[in-house]
Amino acid sequence: MLIATFRPDTPWQGTRITRVDGGLMLEGHGPIKALDVMEYDRQGYLEWADDGTRAWVGSQAADGANDSPDQEKSAGLKRVLIWVIVALLVANAVLLVVAAHAVHVF
Repeated sequence: MLIATFRPDTPWQGTRITRVDGGLMLEGHGPIKALDVMEYDRQGYLEWADDGTRAWVGSQAADGANDSPDQEKSAGLKRVLIWVIVALLVANAVLLVVAAHAVHVF
């Protein structure tokens, strides 16, 4: 579904923003956040499919919603990575304490 197209007087002239699988896609580039789309609108770069579409994207940006599934997956992977790093740091600290205790025992 067409959301907006970049105006002819912009560097991205003719590039379309569409709604695909519940997320927003920037033609030729991939997922884009609703907040970023509204920033392009603020700069006067976009021709909207209609006023309702503009209002819908604006509401998604205000709610912080409509991040693409790839962005949500990436955020989840970052959280998992942080927990793995914390677990490794704790394991290293425990090993250092055990090693230090072993040195003092001998």
